[in-house]
Amino acid sequence: MSGALAIDCTFGGFSAAVAGPGGIIDEHHPDVHASEGLIDCVDRLLRDAGLELAGLDFLACGVGPGNFTGIRTACGTVQGFGFVHKLPAAGIVSTLALARASGCQRRCAVACRAHRGHCYLASYEAEDGELRERDAPALHALDGLPPLEGDWELCLHGRMKDERKAFVAAVTGAATLADCHEGSLAPTVLELGRQERERDELVDVRALKPLYVRNKIALTKEEHRAGMRL
Repeated sequence: MSGALAIDCTFGGFSAAVAGPGGIIDEHHPDVHASEGLIDCVDRLLRDAGLELAGLDFLACGVGPGNFTGIRTACGTVQGFGFVHKLPAAGIVSTLALARASGCQRRCAVACRAHRGHCYLASYEAEDGELRERDAPALHALDGLPPLEGDWELCLHGRMKDERKAFVAAVTGAATLADCHEGSLAPTVLELGRQERERDELVDVRALKPLYVRNKIALTKEEHRAGMRL
C-alpha cells in the first residue's frame, strides 16, 4: 500500500491520520475547529510521511452520527481531495470507530451524545476479527433506553459519562458499563477504511454522505428563547 489519509471531525475538533512507509502518524486537536486547522494538519502529516495526496491509495472519513458541522466538514474535505486526485474513499460510522478504538472484543454497545436528553446508540459483535453491526445507530431518549441484557459491554462516550445513572438502569444481568476511547479516532477510521479496501468496498467520493440519525437540525425562535439546544 502506498499510503492513505483519514479525517474525523465527529465529536468536536478534529483528528487526521496518514499511513505511509513508516506506519501510521496522526494528530488530534479536540479544541480546534476543523475550519481553522484541518488542511494545515493534513499537509503537515503528508509531508512528515513523505507522501502526496495524488499518490495515496484511498481516503477515509468519519460520517457520523455526531456533530452536524463536523461530519459535513469531514465528508466535504475528503470529497474535495478525492475528486481532484481521483481517489476512492471509505465512509466510517462513528459508533463503529468508537467500538473498535475502545477495544471491543466480543459484544458491545456504544452511546454518544445527541443533545436534548438523547443519545445515539448502536451495538456490535466481533466476528472473524472484525466488528459486525447488530443494531444500527439510532436516537434514544435517556429516560427511555432499551434494556441491554446478557454478556454485553455498554461504552459511554464524552458527556454520556455524566448521564451514567440513566445507563445503569438499562444494564441488566451480565452486561457492564465502560468508558469509550476519547482520543484521536482518525487512526481507527483509517484501519476500518483499510478493511473496506481489502473487501473491495471503497466507493467513489461523490457517494460519500453524512449519516444523519436525528432529523431536527435547527431550532425555532421560541425554542431558542426557551434555552433548547440540538
